[in-house]
Amino acid sequence: MQAIRLITLCFALSLFGLAFAQAWTIQTVAFRDFREASLVKEELQNLGFDAYTEFVMSRGKQFNRVRIGCFADKDGAENLANSLAGNVTKEAVVLPMTPGADVNFCVGRDLGFLLPQAWGVLSADGQAIVFWVEVAGKRAYINYDGSTWELTQEEPEIVAALSGGLNQTDVFASSSLSAQDVARASSSPLKTSFVPMSQYPKLIQALTAEQAIVVSSGELLWQSGRSAVLRSGNAVFALTLIAQIP
Repeated sequence: MQAIRLITLCFALSLFGLAFAQAWTIQTVAFRDFREASLVKEELQNLGFDAYTEFVMSRGKQFNRVRIGCFADKDGAENLANSLAGNVTKEAVVLPMTPGADVNFCVGRDLGFLLPQAWGVLSADGQAIVFWVEVAGKRAYINYDGSTWELTQEEPEIVAALSGGLNQTDVFASSSLSAQDVARASSSPLKTSFVPMSQYPKLIQALTAEQAIVVSSGELLWQSGRSAVLRSGNAVFALTLIAQIP
């Protein structure tokens, strides 16, 4: 297919699967004293982070960890951790999340594509965002509709693209969120919008009916419902809020 040949020219859509076999979190510090840990947790929560404490025994001694967030893949956790370390927190180490951690929701990250030298947004509305890209003199179009990335070399009609018409073309589709995960996100009670954080503009917050929680770093390009598309470095990716990971 034309789309597969395009990928061999160093333009890639994500092919990795995401089954949530392991969720990830960010550890900022660990104290022997629970009161110290609680104070740091509250400070981070006041800044807008999904912070929590966790008790652990290590070599016969008790510690209280202060951690941030739940991420469905390690790359998503590292994306935020890299922005936190040395700026918001002294340290930010990505580690496997302990089952049952006290978080509000988890963040799914779905890599869309790596940026070529020439690219831009063709169209965007509440239904989808469509990008154009050029690689080795060839132009292609990428559509994201809140659940799936799709790639075609045929120029889409704007109306057709926004209504999902790309499904009728020579499309290469990939999503790291499984059908079950998308269904769980769609049925979630979370009502969300995404905005840059006022104090740290490179951090993106998810605004729910109850609170604002930092979910990633990057430049916000598009949002709809519980999904958003961001640019960070040379990558464009989608975020989806998932109420709970089993």
